[in-house]
Amino acid sequence: MSTYEKIKISGFDKTSRSSNYKILSLLKKFPRKITHKIIAIHHTHEYLTNKEGVNTAGQVHFVSKNNTVYKAVILVFKTVTTPKYDMVIAHEVGHLVYSIHKKDPILQKWDEENFCECFARYCLYPKSTMILAKRILNTKRYNYIERVFYMLN
Repeated sequence: MSTYEKIKISGFDKTSRSSNYKILSLLKKFPRKITHKIIAIHHTHEYLTNKEGVNTAGQVHFVSKNNTVYKAVILVFKTVTTPKYDMVIAHEVGHLVYSIHKKDPILQKWDEENFCECFARYCLYPKSTMILAKRILNTKRYNYIERVFYMLN
């Protein structure tokens, strides 16, 4: 059984916009050393509102041992539409990467949400992210994400 087949994916077949199989295919875009830490990805038909009263698209729950992230469960909430499933899941995987590398001095200078958005874009759209990085983003940050991605593969 492959790493991907061990991940429990549920709830996406109940939507008319996606499927569990599509989500399984999405996982192949992420570094292998990260995907083996994911226990499950679940689409829930519930809404989650954050402290500011805004609906939240996704959330990751960590299972830790001795302050070290061991495994993760990703939840995707009802507010998310089809084109965003990929981005929400990739963003939540970014939180998993961030939690594993949070002691890295470069990462400590970086806002977690910003890192997760950049990581998600790098995973899903590597060529366009590189072009954007050269135009707008800090090239050092792009190079850092690229290095972390390949280190985890």
